[in-house]
Amino acid sequence: MTHILYSDGRITLDIKGLTISGYYFPIGIKKRIPYSKIKKIEFYGMGFFSGRHKYWGGSLRHWFNLDWKRDEKTQAIMLHLGSFVRPIITPDDPDTVLMLLQEKTGLTAVAEGGAPIGLATKTCRCGTKNDSDAVFCKKCGAKVK
Repeated sequence: MTHILYSDGRITLDIKGLTISGYYFPIGIKKRIPYSKIKKIEFYGMGFFSGRHKYWGGSLRHWFNLDWKRDEKTQAIMLHLGSFVRPIITPDDPDTVLMLLQEKTGLTAVAEGGAPIGLATKTCRCGTKNDSDAVFCKKCGAKVK
């Protein structure tokens, strides 16, 4: 049995790799990705036109696993595997998954646009600059966009 580092029912990270449940359409077979296959980790905010209402599938280039709660989520992680298709995952706890992926792959995740996570910032309505991966403002606690 492999030691589980994170699992939310759709995304599972263990000591050897990542398993994405409900990946292959239409029968929902799992996709297993060893950490060594991940070439780049991209973290981005989802909106109406960038996958928030896509429950399963995608384009030829970007593929979302089955997630009926995706419309409630605002952040996604795109995995570049060195192949044409890039899996996109929307874990329930994206910050934990991002941290574990960086730790296990030795890669530094980048935000949308290519800036390393932690260097890009989001400005809250109170004027505080927060890390690009922040969900809530570190000063006032409001949700940042």
